[in-house]
Amino acid sequence: MKKCSKCLEIKELTEFFSDKQRPDGKASQCKTCKTASTMQWREVNKDRYNKAARRYNKKAYEVQRLHRYDLTVEQYQSLLEAQGHKCAIEGCNKKGTKKRKLAIDHDHKTGKVRGILCYKHNRDMNAIDTELVKLLEYKKKHEDGNE
Repeated sequence: MKKCSKCLEIKELTEFFSDKQRPDGKASQCKTCKTASTMQWREVNKDRYNKAARRYNKKAYEVQRLHRYDLTVEQYQSLLEAQGHKCAIEGCNKKGTKKRKLAIDHDHKTGKVRGILCYKHNRDMNAIDTELVKLLEYKKKHEDGNE
């Protein structure tokens, strides 16, 4: 049991966030009070919070993106270098920009990475992976006159 420094209620230890800096390993405010004060601070400091959140999310996205396809930074860089830092589709010379990086193309069944593509070609490959069977069945149905 512990007393919240804000609402002064005595609560179970599970009602407090962990805090390794404190002797008992728990924060001084209960989860309810801490969450409320955090939300209030974010509202007052909206621009500062949003800027920090965008910066964090951008870094986290890059890490998650590689992790999702089980790639290391070195493997990703090696793929890019092998492709001349451009889309892997023959004749497409699009390169990634700060705003839109090249996409990691992968087989949707196996998860295996096939290469690095521009947004358009990655979108097209996704359509092929997910819709090709349906399209071929449709085409066959109308070619055979089985309408």
